[in-house]
Amino acid sequence: MDNPKKITVSAIVPVFNEERTIAEVIKALLASPLLDEVIVVNDGSTDSSPKIIRSFKPRIKFINLHRNRGKGFALAKGIRKAHGEIVTFWDADLIGLSEKHVESLLQPILARGADVVLGYRIFGNPAVSLFKDVTGQRAYYRKDLLPHIPKFIHSRFGVEVYLNGAFKNRKVVRIPWRDLETLQKYQKFNSQKAVKEYVKEGVEIAQTLTKRGLEEFKEDWRNLQKLSKSASLSEIRKRAQTIKNPQIRKILNDYLFKYLPPQK
Repeated sequence: MDNPKKITVSAIVPVFNEERTIAEVIKALLASPLLDEVIVVNDGSTDSSPKIIRSFKPRIKFINLHRNRGKGFALAKGIRKAHGEIVTFWDADLIGLSEKHVESLLQPILARGADVVLGYRIFGNPAVSLFKDVTGQRAYYRKDLLPHIPKFIHSRFGVEVYLNGAFKNRKVVRIPWRDLETLQKYQKFNSQKAVKEYVKEGVEIAQTLTKRGLEEFKEDWRNLQKLSKSASLSEIRKRAQTIKNPQIRKILNDYLFKYLPPQK
């Protein structure tokens, strides 16, 4: 009996200023026999990331964006370039990524037991993990993603929230990982810059949620815009208290304030 046709798989890695971790991420992906191609998208990095990425050519496909366009744009470029029937996404700041993570992420979708697979880091109870639904480690059928590209291409940090909503009625499998870490913003930047980056991410995730199905909360939308422009921690906290929708407040509390310096 003939062997069934092998399902081809692509890995896509969006990169913005990840010179400390990107080499090990690429090495881990190249080591996996389950991946047919690795596509690395430099999203306008200003550090040595492009030089590091180029050192892996021709074993990888390299897309070089000369200015920062955001994660959604970088992923869209990678998806369009990919030849795999399945595409996987991997963050560039992972620490400890290995072949077994690739295998565990792909197993459910290769076995036709899932339409979407999310691999997320855990520190305690997997059921309450903060990273379960905003994780960057994902697997999809490429054909399922293509119609959504025009809707998320301009997203930066909210692309995962968009995809969660777009595939909420499909079969989603979540894979918890205890042995995978990521470089936190306070390890990459000075404290002031780290706070600004967390604010940008937390606010965009909340804004994406508002756009997707909570359009009636126009006042919350306006307050999120004001929060994103806040200059001090006290002002950020004050603005956050004006948000009325509990889902949006939970995202801000879990994703943003968890990482900010404690209130004095």
